Amino acid sequence: MLVRDLLTKLNDSFPFDSQSDWDNTGLQIGNPDSVIGGIYVSLDAEIFNIKKAIEMNSNVIITHHPLFYDGVKSLTKGNFFYDVLELVIKHDISIISVHTPFDFSNDGMKKFFLTEIAKSEVKTFVEDDDLGIIFDIDKRPLRDIKLILKSHYEELLGKEKTEYIRIYGELGASIKRIAYVGGSGASFIKNAINSKVDLYITSDIKYHEAQNAIRNELCLVDLTHSVSEIQFVSIISEIIKDLGITKVYGDLDTFDGLMLKNR
Repeated sequence: MLVRDLLTKLNDSFPFDSQSDWDNTGLQIGNPDSVIGGIYVSLDAEIFNIKKAIEMNSNVIITHHPLFYDGVKSLTKGNFFYDVLELVIKHDISIISVHTPFDFSNDGMKKFFLTEIAKSEVKTFVEDDDLGIIFDIDKRPLRDIKLILKSHYEELLGKEKTEYIRIYGELGASIKRIAYVGGSGASFIKNAINSKVDLYITSDIKYHEAQNAIRNELCLVDLTHSVSEIQFVSIISEIIKDLGITKVYGDLDTFDGLMLKNR
């Protein structure tokens, strides 16, 4: 199978032309006519991810976040982009990113595990931006949701990476309506308040944003950025299983996770 065939498969699942104007979904680096030997799936193309892909004999890396957003004005030794290019060209690696098309999809970022306890239709949360989901559950205290989240992410990622998940609100608070946006979703706290949400799950929440939520009786969970989007790895890995590629490596280690380890 060629890289261009993989691009077609990903585009069929998450149409690239649906991406936001500022996004850069698609082939970041590489040759569309290269034969795929192995695929490595991760949230980012950091140096440590690329080195792990090389160790796994993977010559294609699929990431959620694009390597390039803005124009690169210079490439010099020691510069991040220079080092990435040097490494991937030396090892003939292609990098593909699937960003906002994945975020917008019901089969992508909106496929959040807590919908398993939904007692209502799962709808898009921020209609104008086609982001996130909102749904109702049987009423239960926040402490119960905390335990569900803790159990899920500890099993998936290990205890170390879940210690930095932050919960804002009284653990006895009654939760019926939940909203979720993967990634940085603090700007939608007002939407959650207006939608009478009891619990909003996202990441990158600042102190004063949390204050505003609590004043409006909205509980929050800040999963950290990487944890809030980690289902990308398993979903993409599952989608490409039927392509006949015998080596697919889904990496749950993240740059955010490395930062947490070093604290």
